Amino acid sequence: MPYKDPEKRKQYSKEYYQKNKEQLRPIYAENKRKRYQADPEKGREEVRCWRRKNPEKVAACNSRWHRENKEKIKTWRDANPEKVKAASKRYYDKNPEKSKEKSRMWQKSNPHRSWAIGTLSSHRRRKCVIAISINDLTIKAQKAKRCFYCGKELRFARGEGANGDTPSLDRINNEQVISEHTVQIICHSCNTSKLHRTHKEFIEYCRDVATKFAVALLAVV
Repeated sequence: MPYKDPEKRKQYSKEYYQKNKEQLRPIYAENKRKRYQADPEKGREEVRCWRRKNPEKVAACNSRWHRENKEKIKTWRDANPEKVKAASKRYYDKNPEKSKEKSRMWQKSNPHRSWAIGTLSSHRRRKCVIAISINDLTIKAQKAKRCFYCGKELRFARGEGANGDTPSLDRINNEQVISEHTVQIICHSCNTSKLHRTHKEFIEYCRDVATKFAVALLAVV
């Protein structure tokens, strides 16, 4: 065994570990656990030091762990919304430009879910009672290809302002409760015209407008 040459000794140890990885891992883990229990602060510092020296390995390890534990992560996030919010704020404060770019890319890749999140947030600020989940509203948005009233094709694109074909959440009979059966997705133009009218009132309003101009048109002809 080449003990005298440090480089050869290091290479030999590495090769030996690779050959006997399965047997050695539990032993190394147990020894590490005992060292950590004996001096927790020193153990934490060792971990921090290793993470600083090996950022690529840390990133790869984190990525692999997240891929393998998606359900576990989702369960924890659902159970700890305040911690998730605080962590997101810390990251945003530390990386504002990166966070904005990441948010823009996510919105572009997930237009329906992005719209659903923004819409529910807006109605929550208006004191509406939210009785529909983001997932259910996202599915509803994915199914809404055209405006319910005018038939105009809806364009789900965030960050471009409100246009005539921008989707808008309509409270069918102007109720304060936002649920699967009390809302529909229509175009921004129709929702602006509808204002606080109920579905029936809006249909009657459209009929009155159409009748008035139909009579005027016939008079001209």
